[in-house]
Amino acid sequence: MDSELLKNAGRAMKVQQNQVMSAEEQASQVKMVMSELQKINDANIDRLDMLIAQAETLCDMQGVNIGNLSLAEKIEGQKRAGVKIYEPFEENVIIRRTDTIDFSSDWRDYMCAVNDYASNHSINLVTDPYESLLSQLQKDVLMKRVKEDYYASKPSMDKYDYIIAAACGVFAGLIDSIFLGSPSNSVLGGWTNEMTDKAIIRIAKMHGWKPQAGEGTIGNAIAKLEGIYKVNYDQGTGKAAGELLGMSLSNHHFKSLSHAPDVIGMIFSIMDQFCNTSHFLDNGRLIVFDTEASQLVGSNPIAKVFAGFVNWLGHCLSDIAGSSGNRSKNPQLYGSGISIPFFEIFQGIGIGDIGEDNLTIADTAVKMFEQGYEARFGMAMSVPVLINEFLVRVCFMVKRHFFHKEPWMKCIPIVLLRELKDSESNAVILRRMLLASYGAMCLVDFGDAAIRSKGVNGIAFLLHLNFKAWKKLALNIAISGVMELRLNYEANHLNVTKMDKDLVDEWNRLYMRSNYCK
Repeated sequence: MDSELLKNAGRAMKVQQNQVMSAEEQASQVKMVMSELQKINDANIDRLDMLIAQAETLCDMQGVNIGNLSLAEKIEGQKRAGVKIYEPFEENVIIRRTDTIDFSSDWRDYMCAVNDYASNHSINLVTDPYESLLSQLQKDVLMKRVKEDYYASKPSMDKYDYIIAAACGVFAGLIDSIFLGSPSNSVLGGWTNEMTDKAIIRIAKMHGWKPQAGEGTIGNAIAKLEGIYKVNYDQGTGKAAGELLGMSLSNHHFKSLSHAPDVIGMIFSIMDQFCNTSHFLDNGRLIVFDTEASQLVGSNPIAKVFAGFVNWLGHCLSDIAGSSGNRSKNPQLYGSGISIPFFEIFQGIGIGDIGEDNLTIADTAVKMFEQGYEARFGMAMSVPVLINEFLVRVCFMVKRHFFHKEPWMKCIPIVLLRELKDSESNAVILRRMLLASYGAMCLVDFGDAAIRSKGVNGIAFLLHLNFKAWKKLALNIAISGVMELRLNYEANHLNVTKMDKDLVDEWNRLYMRSNYCK
């Protein structure tokens, strides 16, 4: 509707409200007059009853039979008694008349009549008419409803949610403490190493490797993949790199950014293959070497980028179980693999004073990698993390359905997307439960690392920490911080979009109903 039409409708309603109030006042005055007349009538009836009783008593005393009196005698008796047929009623209440508005079917004529009425009765039509149409009580009720329906409420966790989340985190932390340990002494680490070797052998066979007699070792499978996925940035023992970076076969997969199995490694690998360079991180420094030219397959840039991506992925697979030379000589040793995703960024922090050797954070990360804190051990770290995720999500789903009696569809344990669409969904509670569970898990992990390192060996302490769990905790803290800020913002701001939608729906409902009545 046009805004001016809405304003005029509000003005007309304001004038009609004045008429209603005037009519109510008139009705109240009439009621007062009727009440006064009722009192007078009741008094007259009481007085008449008293006079009749006195007359009957007097007649009995005089021996007069009232039924035998003639009409003339009755009239003469009334005159002598001074009885009046009626007394005039003096009205002491002035009843104010309600003015009406005469108008034709034309809306403009009606609005002119409304304005004239408002002018004659001193009604202000300049201010918002709709505000004055509501009483203070109606305004309070309306505001309460708006706050309940259009201001986001903050879902709250009960104590059992916290207990369940903490219990899941402690259980996962105990699994981490008992079965993960450190790279040199890990049940889960040994299992993931063996699974990785089997996977590399299977992948090499998929690439056409047919082991001959005596060539069924992991070293030969790695050599097959290394021959297929050659890269220009695989300097492990170059003189310049060794002198400048202190790089060796035991750490060059870690220092080389292009070997990282994450988005950082993918970007630097493709860039190095295009630009014929090698990028390394060393104690807070980013160092670039020029390399021999490499040829990427593809007839256009997109094809070459894809070829670079495949080459990076294949080379990471060839290095994840160690180098072919090392594993061929010592197949029982697991060699130096590749970095845990995003663990390589610690090499960019060339500050700190850790352990007896006063190592920087970057050098400490290198030492940890050289002692087996790499991708295969990262897989082992993921096991307690996955257990924690599974337990929390299943417990959340079961509790919401059976205890809170909510439908299964509303209990699906998916967090971020549901919460972004609906800040009042159960996903808020699930996110908080995950944060609490990872907090409990990391506390157990921290205590275990402190006990096993005896509180003095910094490297041993760090080797016993579950990097994946701490990374999940940090990620959950970051997400929770942003989402809680969003919740606080929405809790103090009106959801105009939702209100507009409800108003449109209500308008359409009324409009359809009016058409149906016609």
